[in-house]
Amino acid sequence: MSLLQLIYTPATAQINLVPNPSFEEYDSCPNTLSQLSYTKNWSNPNIASPDYYNSCNILDVGIPQNDVGFQNAKTGNAYAGIYVIGDSSIIPVIREYIQCKLILPLEAGKIYQTKFYVSLADRSGLGCNNIGAYFSDTPITSISDENFRVVPQVINTPNKSITNNENWTEVSGFFKATGGEQFITIGVFTDNQNTTWDTVQGRNPDFYEQSYYYIDDVAVYGINQIEMATAFSPNNDGQNDFYYPVYFDKKITIQQFRVYNKWGELIHDNTETKWDGKFRGEDQPQEVYMYYIFADLPLPDNPQKKIAYKKTGSFTLLR
Repeated sequence: MSLLQLIYTPATAQINLVPNPSFEEYDSCPNTLSQLSYTKNWSNPNIASPDYYNSCNILDVGIPQNDVGFQNAKTGNAYAGIYVIGDSSIIPVIREYIQCKLILPLEAGKIYQTKFYVSLADRSGLGCNNIGAYFSDTPITSISDENFRVVPQVINTPNKSITNNENWTEVSGFFKATGGEQFITIGVFTDNQNTTWDTVQGRNPDFYEQSYYYIDDVAVYGINQIEMATAFSPNNDGQNDFYYPVYFDKKITIQQFRVYNKWGELIHDNTETKWDGKFRGEDQPQEVYMYYIFADLPLPDNPQKKIAYKKTGSFTLLR
Protein backbone atom coordinates (compact mmCIF):
# COMPACT_ATOMS: atom_id res chain seq x y z
CA MET A 1 0.00 0.00 0.00
CA SER A 2 1.29 3.45 -0.89
CA LEU A 3 2.52 5.54 2.01
CA LEU A 4 1.67 8.73 0.15
CA GLN A 5 -1.86 9.49 -0.90
CA LEU A 6 -2.45 12.70 -2.83
CA ILE A 7 -5.50 14.45 -4.17
CA TYR A 8 -4.58 16.52 -7.21
CA THR A 9 -6.71 19.32 -8.54
CA PRO A 10 -5.52 20.70 -11.88
CA ALA A 11 -5.18 24.46 -12.22
CA THR A 12 -8.18 24.44 -14.52
CA ALA A 13 -10.31 22.96 -11.75
CA GLN A 14 -9.15 24.94 -8.76
CA ILE A 15 -11.56 25.12 -5.86
CA ASN A 16 -12.67 28.60 -4.84
CA LEU A 17 -12.64 28.65 -1.04
CA VAL A 18 -15.13 31.54 -0.91
CA PRO A 19 -18.77 30.46 -0.54
CA ASN A 20 -21.28 32.42 -2.59
CA PRO A 21 -18.45 34.38 -4.29
CA SER A 22 -20.66 36.54 -6.51
CA PHE A 23 -23.50 37.00 -3.99
CA GLU A 24 -26.05 35.13 -6.13
CA GLU A 25 -27.49 33.10 -3.25
CA TYR A 26 -29.79 34.96 -0.90
CA ASP A 27 -32.46 34.38 1.71
CA SER A 28 -34.55 37.41 0.79
CA CYS A 29 -34.56 39.86 -2.07
CA PRO A 30 -33.16 43.18 -0.80
CA ASN A 31 -35.63 46.07 -0.80
CA THR A 32 -33.48 48.88 0.58
CA LEU A 33 -29.89 49.72 1.49
CA SER A 34 -27.99 48.19 4.45
CA GLN A 35 -29.19 44.63 3.84
CA LEU A 36 -25.98 42.68 3.24
CA SER A 37 -27.33 40.05 5.65
CA TYR A 38 -29.91 39.09 3.01
CA THR A 39 -27.21 37.37 0.95
CA LYS A 40 -25.97 34.00 2.18
CA ASN A 41 -22.60 33.53 3.92
CA TRP A 42 -21.66 37.23 4.02
CA SER A 43 -21.86 39.49 7.06
CA ASN A 44 -21.06 42.97 8.35
CA PRO A 45 -18.14 42.98 10.84
CA ASN A 46 -18.67 46.45 12.37
CA ILE A 47 -21.59 48.84 13.04
CA ALA A 48 -21.51 50.39 9.56
CA SER A 49 -24.01 49.26 6.92
CA PRO A 50 -22.73 47.59 3.71
CA ASP A 51 -25.29 46.97 1.01
CA TYR A 52 -26.59 44.12 -1.11
CA TYR A 53 -27.75 44.60 -4.70
CA ASN A 54 -29.70 42.13 -6.78
CA SER A 55 -31.61 42.30 -10.07
CA CYS A 56 -34.64 40.88 -8.24
CA ASN A 57 -35.17 44.49 -7.09
CA ILE A 58 -35.83 47.29 -9.59
CA LEU A 59 -35.59 50.22 -7.16
CA ASP A 60 -32.91 51.43 -4.71
CA VAL A 61 -30.84 48.23 -4.65
CA GLY A 62 -31.47 46.89 -8.12
CA ILE A 63 -29.06 45.95 -10.90
CA PRO A 64 -27.96 47.61 -13.06
CA GLN A 65 -29.63 50.81 -11.80
CA ASN A 66 -29.62 51.55 -8.09
CA ASP A 67 -29.44 54.34 -5.54
CA VAL A 68 -25.71 55.05 -5.98
CA GLY A 69 -25.25 54.51 -9.71
CA PHE A 70 -25.47 52.22 -12.70
CA GLN A 71 -23.44 49.03 -13.05
CA ASN A 72 -24.03 45.56 -14.42
CA ALA A 73 -22.88 42.65 -12.29
CA LYS A 74 -19.45 41.26 -13.12
CA THR A 75 -21.00 37.80 -12.87
CA GLY A 76 -24.63 36.80 -12.50
CA ASN A 77 -27.24 39.12 -11.04
CA ALA A 78 -25.87 40.45 -7.76
CA TYR A 79 -23.03 42.23 -5.99
CA ALA A 80 -22.22 43.92 -2.68
CA GLY A 81 -21.39 47.56 -1.96
CA ILE A 82 -19.26 49.35 0.63
CA TYR A 83 -19.15 53.02 1.52
CA VAL A 84 -15.83 54.74 2.27
CA ILE A 85 -15.83 58.34 3.50
CA GLY A 86 -13.48 60.55 1.54
CA ASP A 87 -10.77 62.92 2.73
CA SER A 88 -13.14 65.30 4.46
CA SER A 89 -12.26 67.56 7.37
CA ILE A 90 -15.89 67.57 8.46
CA ILE A 91 -16.87 63.90 8.25
CA PRO A 92 -14.84 61.46 10.38
CA VAL A 93 -13.36 58.18 9.20
CA ILE A 94 -16.10 55.72 8.29
CA ARG A 95 -15.42 52.34 6.75
CA GLU A 96 -17.77 49.61 5.61
CA TYR A 97 -16.55 46.03 5.17
CA ILE A 98 -17.88 42.67 4.04
CA GLN A 99 -16.79 39.40 5.65
CA CYS A 100 -17.35 35.68 5.20
CA LYS A 101 -16.05 32.35 6.47
CA LEU A 102 -14.05 30.31 3.96
CA ILE A 103 -15.06 26.79 3.02
CA LEU A 104 -11.81 25.42 4.51
CA PRO A 105 -9.11 26.95 6.73
CA LEU A 106 -5.88 27.93 5.00
CA GLU A 107 -2.87 25.65 5.34
CA ALA A 108 0.31 26.89 7.00
CA GLY A 109 3.05 27.70 4.51
CA LYS A 110 0.82 27.29 1.49
CA ILE A 111 0.61 30.08 -1.07
CA TYR A 112 -2.82 31.42 -1.99
CA GLN A 113 -4.11 33.73 -4.66
CA THR A 114 -6.90 36.15 -3.78
CA LYS A 115 -8.89 37.98 -6.41
CA PHE A 116 -11.97 40.20 -6.40
CA TYR A 117 -13.39 42.99 -8.55
CA VAL A 118 -14.50 46.50 -7.63
CA SER A 119 -16.19 49.33 -9.48
CA LEU A 120 -16.52 52.91 -8.23
CA ALA A 121 -20.17 53.95 -7.97
CA ASP A 122 -21.37 56.91 -10.04
CA ARG A 123 -22.23 58.98 -6.98
CA SER A 124 -18.60 58.99 -5.83
CA GLY A 125 -16.53 62.13 -6.21
CA LEU A 126 -13.36 60.48 -4.97
CA GLY A 127 -11.57 57.25 -5.68
CA CYS A 128 -9.10 55.75 -3.22
CA ASN A 129 -6.35 53.19 -2.94
CA ASN A 130 -5.65 50.55 -0.27
CA ILE A 131 -8.68 48.37 -1.02
CA GLY A 132 -7.67 44.95 0.20
CA ALA A 133 -8.48 41.60 1.78
CA TYR A 134 -7.53 40.59 5.30
CA PHE A 135 -7.45 36.95 6.43
CA SER A 136 -7.84 35.89 10.06
CA ASP A 137 -8.44 32.71 12.03
CA THR A 138 -11.37 34.31 13.87
CA PRO A 139 -13.79 36.96 12.60
CA ILE A 140 -12.68 40.53 13.19
CA THR A 141 -15.39 42.70 14.70
CA SER A 142 -15.81 46.24 15.97
CA ILE A 143 -18.46 48.26 17.78
CA SER A 144 -17.37 51.36 15.82
CA ASP A 145 -17.53 52.28 12.13
CA GLU A 146 -13.89 53.32 11.87
CA ASN A 147 -11.20 51.45 9.98
CA PHE A 148 -9.87 48.15 11.31
CA ARG A 149 -6.26 48.63 12.35
CA VAL A 150 -4.91 45.52 10.64
CA VAL A 151 -2.70 45.01 7.61
CA PRO A 152 -4.39 43.15 4.73
CA GLN A 153 -2.42 40.34 3.11
CA VAL A 154 -3.66 41.43 -0.34
CA ILE A 155 -4.09 45.03 -1.46
CA ASN A 156 -4.59 46.85 -4.75
CA THR A 157 -1.63 48.50 -6.49
CA PRO A 158 0.05 50.78 -3.91
CA ASN A 159 -0.70 54.49 -4.26
CA LYS A 160 -2.99 53.86 -7.22
CA SER A 161 -6.57 54.94 -6.63
CA ILE A 162 -9.40 53.06 -8.31
CA THR A 163 -11.57 55.61 -10.09
CA ASN A 164 -13.10 53.52 -12.88
CA ASN A 165 -16.89 53.72 -12.62
CA GLU A 166 -17.63 52.16 -16.02
CA ASN A 167 -15.82 48.84 -15.75
CA TRP A 168 -14.74 46.41 -13.08
CA THR A 169 -11.18 46.66 -11.72
CA GLU A 170 -9.38 43.54 -10.52
CA VAL A 171 -7.73 43.54 -7.10
CA SER A 172 -5.51 40.49 -6.66
CA GLY A 173 -2.36 39.19 -5.04
CA PHE A 174 -0.53 36.23 -3.57
CA PHE A 175 0.39 35.51 0.04
CA LYS A 176 1.66 32.68 2.23
CA ALA A 177 -0.76 31.54 4.93
CA THR A 178 0.37 31.24 8.53
CA GLY A 179 -2.22 28.49 8.99
CA GLY A 180 -5.78 28.41 10.29
CA GLU A 181 -7.03 31.55 8.57
CA GLN A 182 -10.68 30.97 7.75
CA PHE A 183 -12.26 34.44 7.50
CA ILE A 184 -11.83 36.99 4.71
CA THR A 185 -12.69 40.66 5.26
CA ILE A 186 -12.71 43.13 2.35
CA GLY A 187 -12.50 46.92 2.55
CA VAL A 188 -10.12 49.84 3.11
CA PHE A 189 -8.05 49.29 6.26
CA THR A 190 -6.14 52.58 6.40
CA ASP A 191 -7.40 55.79 7.98
CA ASN A 192 -8.04 58.88 5.86
CA GLN A 193 -4.58 60.33 6.39
CA ASN A 194 -2.89 57.18 5.11
CA THR A 195 -5.22 56.70 2.17
CA THR A 196 -4.69 58.27 -1.25
CA TRP A 197 -7.76 60.13 -2.53
CA ASP A 198 -8.15 61.19 -6.16
CA THR A 199 -10.93 63.31 -7.61
CA VAL A 200 -13.04 61.61 -10.24
CA GLN A 201 -12.92 63.62 -13.45
CA GLY A 202 -16.03 65.77 -13.87
CA ARG A 203 -17.13 65.34 -10.25
CA ASN A 204 -17.20 67.90 -7.47
CA PRO A 205 -15.63 66.17 -4.44
CA ASP A 206 -17.21 68.74 -2.10
CA PHE A 207 -20.61 67.43 -3.17
CA TYR A 208 -19.71 63.81 -3.89
CA GLU A 209 -17.32 63.55 -0.96
CA GLN A 210 -17.58 59.78 -0.71
CA SER A 211 -15.94 56.76 -2.24
CA TYR A 212 -18.39 53.94 -2.74
CA TYR A 213 -17.43 50.64 -4.34
CA TYR A 214 -19.39 47.74 -5.74
CA ILE A 215 -17.72 44.34 -5.10
CA ASP A 216 -18.17 41.14 -7.08
CA ASP A 217 -16.51 37.79 -7.87
CA VAL A 218 -14.45 37.12 -4.75
CA ALA A 219 -12.06 34.18 -5.02
CA VAL A 220 -9.37 32.48 -2.93
CA TYR A 221 -7.35 29.69 -4.55
CA GLY A 222 -4.50 27.56 -3.26
CA ILE A 223 -1.62 27.34 -5.72
CA ASN A 224 -0.76 23.81 -6.75
CA GLN A 225 2.44 23.14 -4.88
CA ILE A 226 4.81 20.39 -3.87
CA GLU A 227 3.94 17.48 -1.61
CA MET A 228 6.35 15.32 0.39
CA ALA A 229 5.71 11.81 1.69
CA THR A 230 5.81 11.28 5.44
CA ALA A 231 7.68 7.98 5.01
CA PHE A 232 9.31 5.71 2.43
CA SER A 233 10.68 2.16 2.39
CA PRO A 234 13.71 1.53 0.14
CA ASN A 235 13.42 -2.28 0.10
CA ASN A 236 13.28 -2.79 -3.68
CA ASP A 237 9.68 -3.97 -3.67
CA GLY A 238 8.70 -1.42 -6.33
CA GLN A 239 6.72 0.76 -3.94
CA ASN A 240 8.05 3.86 -2.20
CA ASP A 241 11.65 2.86 -2.86
CA PHE A 242 12.80 6.44 -3.44
CA TYR A 243 12.23 9.80 -1.78
CA TYR A 244 11.69 12.94 -3.85
CA PRO A 245 9.29 15.91 -4.09
CA VAL A 246 5.94 15.03 -5.67
CA TYR A 247 4.36 17.58 -8.00
CA PHE A 248 2.20 17.53 -11.11
CA ASP A 249 2.81 20.87 -12.77
CA LYS A 250 5.66 20.41 -15.24
CA LYS A 251 6.40 24.13 -15.05
CA ILE A 252 7.61 23.74 -11.45
CA THR A 253 11.41 23.85 -11.22
CA ILE A 254 13.18 22.18 -8.28
CA GLN A 255 16.26 24.26 -7.52
CA GLN A 256 17.46 22.40 -4.42
CA PHE A 257 16.59 19.07 -2.81
CA ARG A 258 18.50 18.06 0.30
CA VAL A 259 18.19 15.35 2.96
CA TYR A 260 19.75 15.53 6.43
CA ASN A 261 20.09 12.84 9.11
CA LYS A 262 19.20 13.36 12.77
CA TRP A 263 22.69 14.75 13.43
CA GLY A 264 22.17 17.49 10.85
CA GLU A 265 24.59 15.89 8.41
CA LEU A 266 23.85 16.49 4.72
CA ILE A 267 23.46 13.04 3.15
CA HIS A 268 21.77 13.86 -0.16
CA ASP A 269 22.03 17.01 -2.28
CA ASN A 270 20.88 16.44 -5.83
CA THR A 271 17.91 17.76 -7.78
CA GLU A 272 18.44 15.26 -10.60
CA THR A 273 18.13 12.05 -8.59
CA LYS A 274 15.78 10.69 -5.96
CA TRP A 275 17.19 9.59 -2.60
CA ASP A 276 17.52 5.82 -2.36
CA GLY A 277 18.11 5.62 1.38
CA LYS A 278 21.88 5.31 1.04
CA PHE A 279 24.80 7.54 2.02
CA ARG A 280 28.23 6.87 0.55
CA GLY A 281 26.94 3.54 -0.69
CA GLU A 282 25.72 2.38 2.74
CA ASP A 283 22.09 1.74 3.70
CA GLN A 284 20.95 4.30 6.23
CA PRO A 285 19.16 3.19 9.43
CA GLN A 286 15.43 3.34 10.07
CA GLU A 287 14.85 6.71 11.71
CA VAL A 288 13.54 10.21 11.10
CA TYR A 289 15.23 12.44 8.50
CA MET A 290 14.79 16.06 7.46
CA TYR A 291 14.26 17.41 3.96
CA TYR A 292 14.75 20.84 2.43
CA ILE A 293 13.45 21.88 -0.97
CA PHE A 294 13.65 25.17 -2.81
CA ALA A 295 11.66 25.61 -6.01
CA ASP A 296 10.21 28.08 -8.48
CA LEU A 297 6.42 27.92 -8.75
CA PRO A 298 4.51 29.33 -11.75
CA LEU A 299 1.69 31.73 -11.00
CA PRO A 300 -1.70 30.29 -12.07
CA ASP A 301 -2.74 33.44 -13.93
CA ASN A 302 0.67 33.94 -15.57
CA PRO A 303 2.73 30.74 -15.88
CA GLN A 304 5.65 32.70 -17.33
CA LYS A 305 6.15 34.41 -13.97
CA LYS A 306 7.35 32.39 -11.00
CA ILE A 307 7.67 32.85 -7.25
CA ALA A 308 10.26 31.34 -4.93
CA TYR A 309 9.00 28.56 -2.67
CA LYS A 310 10.75 26.88 0.27
CA LYS A 311 9.57 23.83 2.17
CA THR A 312 11.13 21.90 5.06
CA GLY A 313 9.92 18.98 7.11
CA SER A 314 10.61 15.48 8.38
CA PHE A 315 9.94 11.94 7.18
CA THR A 316 10.67 8.41 8.31
CA LEU A 317 12.83 5.83 6.54
CA LEU A 318 11.29 2.38 7.09
CA ARG A 319 13.15 -0.91 6.79
